[in-house]
Parts: sequence; C-alpha cells; structure tokens
Amino acid sequence: MPVTNQETDNVAKWERDTGVEARLLDRYRTKLLQQIEPLTPERVLDVGCGEGLLTGWLSERLPGATVEGFEGRAEAVEEFRVRNPGLAVHQGDLYALPFADGEFDLVVALEVLDHLEDPAAALRELHRVSSRAVVVTVPLEPAFRLGSLARRRSTSPGPRSSWTPLGFRRLVATVVPGGHWFEALPWQGYVSVRPDGGQEALEEHFERWVDASEHDFRAASLNRLVASMLEPGRTLDVGCGTGGLTAILLRQGHDVVAQDASPAIVELCRRYLERNGLQARAVRTGLIEDIDPDERYDSIVALDVIEHIEDDVAAVAAMRDVLAPGGRLVLSVPAMSSLYGPKDVAIGHYRRYDRGPLVELLERQGFRVASVRYWNLVGVPAVWFTSRVLSRRVDESFRYGDRSRAQRLLNDALRAWFEGVEARLRPPFGLSLIVDARRD
Repeated sequence: MPVTNQETDNVAKWERDTGVEARLLDRYRTKLLQQIEPLTPERVLDVGCGEGLLTGWLSERLPGATVEGFEGRAEAVEEFRVRNPGLAVHQGDLYALPFADGEFDLVVALEVLDHLEDPAAALRELHRVSSRAVVVTVPLEPAFRLGSLARRRSTSPGPRSSWTPLGFRRLVATVVPGGHWFEALPWQGYVSVRPDGGQEALEEHFERWVDASEHDFRAASLNRLVASMLEPGRTLDVGCGTGGLTAILLRQGHDVVAQDASPAIVELCRRYLERNGLQARAVRTGLIEDIDPDERYDSIVALDVIEHIEDDVAAVAAMRDVLAPGGRLVLSVPAMSSLYGPKDVAIGHYRRYDRGPLVELLERQGFRVASVRYWNLVGVPAVWFTSRVLSRRVDESFRYGDRSRAQRLLNDALRAWFEGVEARLRPPFGLSLIVDARRD
C-alpha cells in the first residue's frame, strides 16, 4: 500500500476525477503540456515532486524523455517509489540540488515556490541545473484563494508566499533572465528558455529571404511604419538583418550605423545595400554590449531583437547608455506571452512580451515611454491555432517562397491591410508590440 503523506492533501487532489476541481486540474495539465512539449526535452527533473503523481503523468506524456523526481520529505519519496517503480527519485535539499550545472534539459517545479521561505534562491538553483528550460507554476492570486473559500477548503500546509500575475513575473524575471508568463486559472506559470540553434536558424532564414525581402509584406510594412516614426539624425540599427530598414533610413537622410551579431547576416546586409546603390556609414558585426560607450546616437532602432537576448534588461541599458539625452529608442518585439510556441523556440526567442511588463522594463532603465502599440492583428488567429492547438510552427513560406500568382495576390492583400489599416489604427492586440521611448 502507498504510504499516506499526512503533511499534504496532494494525493487526494490529483486523484479527484469528478467535479469543478477535477476539470480545473485537467485544464492545468493541458496548459502545462502546451508549454513543455515544444521544448522537446530529453531529460527532465521534477523538483518538489511529492508523491510523484505529476512526475508519472509527465513521463507518460513525454515518452522520449527520461523523467526523474526530487523531493525533500522522506515519506513522500517512499510513496513516489511505490507509485512510480520505473522512475528515479532523489531526496535532499532543494536549495542545494546534488546535480551538475546544466545536467537536465528541463527542470520543473509545480506548486512548489509558494511553500518555500526563499523562492528566489530556489529559482537560482533550478536555473543552475537546467541546460535548456525551467518551468514553474504557483497559485494565481486572488483567484486561487477565492476558489478555496468557495469550496470551503484550505490546503495544508498553507503557502508561505502568494503572488498576483505582476508580482510573480517580477520575482521570476529578476532571478531567471528571459521567459514568458502563462495562465492556467486558478494557477499561473512561467517558462524560462535558453533557446538553442536560434542563430543558425536565423542565418538560414535570412539567406533564403534576402532576395525576396522587398516582396515580404510584413518586413516591408514594419520597416516603413518604424521609419516614419524617426527624424533624420545619427541612427543605430541594432540587429539590422539584411538591411531593409537601413536602406529606407539612408534614403531619408539618416547617418546610419548598422549592426548585427552574426557575421553572415552582416555580409547579407552589405550585399543588399550595395545592390541598391547605398552605403551605410558603418555595417559591422557586434553584440549590443560591444557598442562603444563613448558613441552617441540620436535614435536607436531594434526590430525583433531583444527577445533573442537572455538578459534583455542589460541590452536595454546598453542602448540607453549610447543614446543622447532625449534620444529615441524604437523597439518591436513579439507580443502575447501566451502564444510562445515551437516557432519561438526554433528561432531563438527567450520570450514573447506582454505590454505592461515591457513598459515597466523600459521605465526601470530610465526611459519615458511615449507610445506603445500592438501590430499584426490579422496573424493572431493563425498563430494561436497552430501553436496552441496543433503545437507546431506556423508555415510562413508564402511570405518569401516561390512567387506564384496566388502568393502574389495574398501578399498584395496583406500589404494593403498593413499599410492601409494597421498603420493608421491601433488594434487592441497583435503579434507584435512597437514601442517609442525617449531617454530621460
């Protein structure tokens, strides 16, 4: 017989198969799996696994992965072994996990942090032993507490900490750089990912795309919209890609320095500018932190850049430091953290952004946000269905693949939508956020 754990009602909760709570728990597991499956982990550690109910469930849902448990309480470890005889479980101190740095692809801690005296220290330890991703969940307050009161039920032992969505994101984002929040009411979660292969995927994308870039409705429309926000001056185009925005800015009279982290992409940018009879003041290879702190710019533009950087706070601070007082920073980033999916992982996105936390990040680094807007409303349904329901990447080859008549008509229609509607109106949500901020 399994050993009964007197410290928690965890077993009874997860074995409940009828009622509202059972349906909420099914929804929670579904949402959790949507976050984990795109990561394709091979070795998983479930920290604070308790009696192993979710560990066993993860093992079933991830048949290609080795799933192990870690728990501090001896009686829970004993019951884990009874319930999951084929899975390894370790006992010890959560604040000092007995594993090497990066030993697991994925580390999860499900409804654990809220019971700890020092959740930040625990997060640092989870991050240390993960080579790829950390996924944590906690109750979403006040919804969880209200639900417990409605059911006249309390958990034992009670949580030491509780978080609203904003408070939880602040905690995790300050300890584990890079990530996105998700909701599984009445729980919430956070996924921190170290993407791999992103640079190679981007280089392959730009190599295929550079000769068709002017026909890509998305890039052309975004570049024109952002260029219309800037006044001529000394401008730094960070993450310049193949040079589409750089070319527009040069034609508008900007003194442009174009920079990208990839030597291969910088070479594509040079090739594109030369083919168009243009020459930037400088086209160079470098990371944001490589920018000479003595440089000064009137404007900096970074389109779809900081989501590729693990420490986005440091990246924003580095750009601030080389802006002249009153200088302008224009960013575009992928929006709606709930849509984080296979495409984001494949091309090296650490996160998608929600409006509030993005504005807060900029304001903490000394920027005054003049405007923030969503863009690309029309793409939301396709991305939501493909990433959330089908758990696969959106096929975007129609943007720059073979130029069939049907593709040309679709691209022309979408270009008309972006330039005729989205450039003039501000949709209530979209796949991108565009921010116009000033250095104080």
